[in-house]
Amino acid sequence: DHLSRDVEVTSFMSVTNEAIGADQVWEGVAGLPGLTGAGVGIALVDSGVWTGHRSLAGRVAFAKDLVGDGHGEQDMYGHGTHIGAIVAGNSPYPQDSEHQVPFRGVAPGASLISLRVIGADGRGRASDVIEAIDWAIANRKRFNIRIINLSYGTNSTQAAEVDPLSYAVEQAWKQGIVVVAAAGNT
Repeated sequence: DHLSRDVEVTSFMSVTNEAIGADQVWEGVAGLPGLTGAGVGIALVDSGVWTGHRSLAGRVAFAKDLVGDGHGEQDMYGHGTHIGAIVAGNSPYPQDSEHQVPFRGVAPGASLISLRVIGADGRGRASDVIEAIDWAIANRKRFNIRIINLSYGTNSTQAAEVDPLSYAVEQAWKQGIVVVAAAGNT
């Protein structure tokens, strides 16, 4: 009934950085100096980070396994590596054949502190996430952790006032840590 062109598909991180204004923050706006996240630690509470990824070389300052499934800090699921590149990726290689500028995450100068709470099957436990948040709070000065990233969801139906994950996030916030959580992931 219909013929369709075989259109090219590509990643859009360069468009993302422009859409959220990260490129303006890097350059500096309204007389403010540019910022890249240099010196800032971001606790990535996820499935670990593959440090061999070309845009994450030298980005991981510390890694800790809270899953204990025998894989150590390795990202056997891939999600943490994906999020880590969005957050702090910095590659000398071009993004693709059309975008010859190097790939850069939102804060390419930041350091990642990988706290592995998601196993090879893509699942984890709230208690491990809480332990990771508590660890990030306790080590915030050691790694200058200013941000905790939580890019996953839960099917918890508890009210925020009694939910232990919400409580842990609030404790981090009370210590001056910005907590970024995924929206739309249940």
